[in-house]
Amino acid sequence: MRLDVKGGPLHMDIRRKFLITDSLNAVMSFTRNDLLKKWYIHFTGEENRDSEVSTKEWFNEVCEEMLHPDNGLFEPCKSDGNVIQINPASEQVFPDSHLIYYRALGRILGKALSEQRYVPNRMSHYLYKMILGWPVTLEDLMGLDKICHNFLVSVRDANEKELNKMNLTFVALKQNYSDNGHDTIELVKGGQKIKVNSKNKDKFLELSLKFYLLSETEPQMKELLLGVYDVIPESLLSIFDEEELQSLLCGGPTINVMKWKRYTVYSGKFQKQRESHQVCKWFWEIVEFFDEAMRARLLQFVTGNSSLQGQNIEGNIFEIRGVSFDDTFYPRVNKSKNLLELPLYESKDMLLETLLPSIEVGEGMYDGI
Repeated sequence: MRLDVKGGPLHMDIRRKFLITDSLNAVMSFTRNDLLKKWYIHFTGEENRDSEVSTKEWFNEVCEEMLHPDNGLFEPCKSDGNVIQINPASEQVFPDSHLIYYRALGRILGKALSEQRYVPNRMSHYLYKMILGWPVTLEDLMGLDKICHNFLVSVRDANEKELNKMNLTFVALKQNYSDNGHDTIELVKGGQKIKVNSKNKDKFLELSLKFYLLSETEPQMKELLLGVYDVIPESLLSIFDEEELQSLLCGGPTINVMKWKRYTVYSGKFQKQRESHQVCKWFWEIVEFFDEAMRARLLQFVTGNSSLQGQNIEGNIFEIRGVSFDDTFYPRVNKSKNLLELPLYESKDMLLETLLPSIEVGEGMYDGI
């Protein structure tokens, strides 16, 4: 990724005791050309240290500090405490300056991308899609709030009779952070009087998804994205998908296959023999054969997350279910259950030849099983 820049490198003096304050003041004072220059960070009182070492350390420490939930800019996702999302109540933590923090963080993340520096980062998968300008889907909500996701799935799959029983209107619940209660928000004008039915439920799902993923954090998201684009134009990021962007920023995930096996349960036609079933043996041999990138894609295909840490696999068991060819010929998944269904293939080659295109298709193979 090459960006045109004029002039030599830019040096920043940062006091460790005031890491965030000094970093924010410096980064937000930079011109467009400054943002494109090579950055070198020097910690006050440590002038004899190698500047490249200090710079690498600064990127790690400032990102870790700003992204940590205790800081108040981000919070753990309800579905997985190991993954973070933008804190809708960040203004209460930083009443006068919370948006400046997001703009500065965006610039730092953009700079890390342009200089190919890995930074500690546990942002939710959908935030990478937002950086790329990709549309969000119902599956993205599952990573933030499984209860809300499962509710919207039940609406999506409901027939007219079931929708009548649900007695839904065009409203959503917004958390009230001042009293820990909830406020009712109309998704459209007069939404409290509009009943959800089979004709308008798609619109209800679209508006609900936009509300829960975007509306509550729209100002913060806007500043974060503008910060990234201050360094790297959005058009230059369009060649990546969200998994590639995450890998560029955080480095490829290291997946412990032994740990993955340890937290796997077996059901259906695999329940009796478990990992000793020939198809299961072939599956794990294929996983061992895959490189890290392909293992991450397989895990993403089944669970919605590309790492064991992101999935908190210990608390959400990975399940492999054996089924007959009458049920399906290709592998099927249910991401909300971390479930992979495999037919009783007759050879490892057949398993591999059906698994690879399924991973490539991705969400297209999701069958809501």
